Amino acid sequence: MVEALCGGYQVPEGLATALHRFGEGLPGRIEQAIDTLVDEGRLQLQGDEWVWNGAADLDQLLARSLAELLMRRVGRLAPGERSLLEAVAVAGGTAPRGMLAALLQREIRPSETDRLVQAGLLVENRTQTYAGHREWSLRPATLGELLLAAMPRQALQEAHRRAALWLEGWPGARPPSLGARLAHHHLQAGDAEEAVRHLLRNADQAVRAFATRDGFDAYALAAEVAQGWRAAGDPASQAALVRARVGQAETGFRIGELAAALEATEAAIAVAGDRDDLAGERVRARCIRGQILDSLGKPDEALAALRLAVDDARHTGTGFGAMIFALSLVAMVLLRCGRHAEAEELARRALEETAGRETHGERELLLGIGRLHTWLGHTAARRGEYALAELNYLRAQHAFDEAGDGAAAAMADLSLGNLAWRSKQLAEAEAVYRRVWRRCENLDDSLGAATAQTNLGNVLLDQGRPGEALQLLRDSEKAQRRVGRLEVLAETLRLQALALHDLGQVEGARLAAKQAVLHAEKTGQAAALAAARETLGRLNSKTA
Repeated sequence: MVEALCGGYQVPEGLATALHRFGEGLPGRIEQAIDTLVDEGRLQLQGDEWVWNGAADLDQLLARSLAELLMRRVGRLAPGERSLLEAVAVAGGTAPRGMLAALLQREIRPSETDRLVQAGLLVENRTQTYAGHREWSLRPATLGELLLAAMPRQALQEAHRRAALWLEGWPGARPPSLGARLAHHHLQAGDAEEAVRHLLRNADQAVRAFATRDGFDAYALAAEVAQGWRAAGDPASQAALVRARVGQAETGFRIGELAAALEATEAAIAVAGDRDDLAGERVRARCIRGQILDSLGKPDEALAALRLAVDDARHTGTGFGAMIFALSLVAMVLLRCGRHAEAEELARRALEETAGRETHGERELLLGIGRLHTWLGHTAARRGEYALAELNYLRAQHAFDEAGDGAAAAMADLSLGNLAWRSKQLAEAEAVYRRVWRRCENLDDSLGAATAQTNLGNVLLDQGRPGEALQLLRDSEKAQRRVGRLEVLAETLRLQALALHDLGQVEGARLAAKQAVLHAEKTGQAAALAAARETLGRLNSKTA
């Protein structure tokens, strides 16, 4: 490519490699670099070959020379043409005609953009982000950084303010990146409060669209901006920072970013301090913290965090719903630790407090009620009281549906599948688990999907299909490890041991059972530990 751009003549050794690296595969960028080197006399044609007269550090020279050439070319432009290029640079990745007119406060004539396109400094985009507006980008993209660096600070801030105002008034469909662009322009204009507001709205929209990873990134960026805003001494930043950290923790927990999520809960609690008006977010942070610690196999620490949440909600007037939700999480951890009687008693007492109380669509209260009924269903199923268990699961599902939590409602459905399995209705259980698996995948709920896969693997084993079961269980294990959510890993490993044994792989079966025991011990899951030990003992006795 380099020789073709150099007229087909031979180029010096090493130059082609350096130009390819600098050009990043873009012929236009390579061509501009060659023009730069020729203009400066670094590269000369002598006979039928090019001769290099430059310094040894070719990469550094290319970057510096191209920047100098570009700014010299910009310096030769008319003031109006340079202003137009600066406006494109301020606009960012794409510059629609309407925004350019708002930035320059005048109409943009086609002849202006045509001249800059012909000069190789501007290129018209083939696709439109903002329907009905022709859009342009700088060529090369590095020109934007040079132009912005040369603009006076006050002029740059005013340009970003105008860009933000134009985007705020955009009447068409919102592009996916609109919130992030608005935040960028507000931040560059010196308005951190508006930047954080748009980042938080962007994050909320991503979560509602089940794009949890995008939501996590947006909350993290909002927290970073809000932290800088708080460092400037503005007291209004405190509430925004707490909200961003709680959102980061909540989404991080869902996608398995447990370390970042745990750190975010600590930051949210610390920043909220003892402010009563931030008690709601502080309680949410404590609840998320407890769930993360439980997921990490630290039940005692989880219970301590959750009981603090209960006390905080009860004594600060945060809300009855927040207290019930926190209590439901305490019962969950107790149940996972094998303290069934305590969990059942706590769930009954908490539900008694909700008796006759209108929920009024309060999400936290509904989620707490749903979870409490779920735990009561689990304890009833454990005693073989399937009718009572089914009643509780249906009540849980109704509460989750009313709260609008599809993932929680799917888990209640999975619990109904467990009842079908306990009743030896294997075909019905298989159908439920497959339905829950699909629903959780659609909701971007990796742990829910993996749980359904594990339960489905159990049914396949009971149906005499160990090969299918093993593949499914291994897929479930991979998913759990990928997202760092390991609540059902011990059971997944135990079932793998049974599948391997049925397939005649005795040593592999014993190894999987040992891993199940070790993981259950590490995470303090009493029921899973008892089941894993029983399976390992059975496998050892058969081997003996």
